[in-house]
Amino acid sequence: MLDFGPLVTDGAFRLLHASRRAWQLLPLPGSNPFRAELRLERLGQGRAKVKAVTRVDPLHPAAQEPEWTQDGALLRLSCDGQSFAYRIEF
Repeated sequence: MLDFGPLVTDGAFRLLHASRRAWQLLPLPGSNPFRAELRLERLGQGRAKVKAVTRVDPLHPAAQEPEWTQDGALLRLSCDGQSFAYRIEF
């Protein structure tokens, strides 16, 4: 896992986090399964409660929903990388 400050990951993705209601995490095409820890406070959402994390446009029928947990201002994700994106809803 590499620590980039606001997030820690062993994957490669783009995080679109301009909205306060929903973010999009877009893995690079051909991504392997990956984990990520998002420090919500450092990303401007410190007190936000995550309602759901869902896949967007799965690349094949076996693509799985991401596993996630929230501990205060820390969101932990585990994704199979087999979807175009993952939507994080607050």
